[in-house]
Amino acid sequence: MVLLAGSGALAADKVRLAYVSPSVSLSLPWMAKETGILGKYDLAAEVLLITGSPRLVQTLISGDVDVAFAGITAITRARMRGAEVAILGAAANVSSQKLIVGRNSRIRRLEDLKGAIIGVSQYGSEADTFTRNALALAGLKPDRDVTLLQLGGHPQVAAAMVAGKLDVGALAGLAALTAEKAGARLLASAAELKILSPSGTFAATRSFIQRKRSVVDRLMRSFVETIHYLKTHRTGSIALLQKYFGGLSAEEASYLYQEQIDLMEALPAPNDRALQAVLDREADPKAKNSAAADFVDASFFREIEKSGLIEKLYRK
Repeated sequence: MVLLAGSGALAADKVRLAYVSPSVSLSLPWMAKETGILGKYDLAAEVLLITGSPRLVQTLISGDVDVAFAGITAITRARMRGAEVAILGAAANVSSQKLIVGRNSRIRRLEDLKGAIIGVSQYGSEADTFTRNALALAGLKPDRDVTLLQLGGHPQVAAAMVAGKLDVGALAGLAALTAEKAGARLLASAAELKILSPSGTFAATRSFIQRKRSVVDRLMRSFVETIHYLKTHRTGSIALLQKYFGGLSAEEASYLYQEQIDLMEALPAPNDRALQAVLDREADPKAKNSAAADFVDASFFREIEKSGLIEKLYRK
């Protein structure tokens, strides 16, 4: 940090944070700024929305942003291609994806999906990956036992279900709320099935970490406090989420909040098992020869855990 000339006061360190899309698990930089928690740690942030995880990760690598909240796959693939990026943590290690069935569906168990057509947003998406993993738990294979239908996005999947044109969909967020309002019901969720997948993943370049270690440490501590705020200030969090999401109704913001809040980690440290699960699903041979530890810098959250910050926050 730098002393302001003649004032005796400390100038806040500036940091550029970016997130790939509005979601509760990706809201930490924005929420930390809005609640004043960043200021408490002498940080002043510019928070940017940069859509498309591969694009955002490239922006991180180029040095145009300091910390990026992006999809785990884009981060790990960049690292496998030689980029010096390090995963600092993840807000959650289980996704909010769900398999939802229509109101009149006779499907009651995963095994009952044999012969079904399941709508997913896009092949290779989080919804598609979750669906394939869920099917595997029931001994079912796409193309052989089940047809996966790519519809372009969650809203399109929900619309097809509401119109009665689709019996099963992989959904999350407001699209799931739309389907549920039309009478659709939950069949299985990633949380129930214990399918690990980091979400709200954030990373920095190793050169930035080395140059700005104090900044990164304070930023990680601010994220821990922001998660605590989210978990313990429901009304205030939902009001801020309405603003963050651009004017959602209280019902919609509440649904998104409730869907995610119990999945969020009090200590959002890198989870080796969740990351290894991602690597195990990769087709790239480099992933098979990599260990989760090669992709992370867990030192900050190890120190935070030792410091007793978590116990102090949740004891109040």
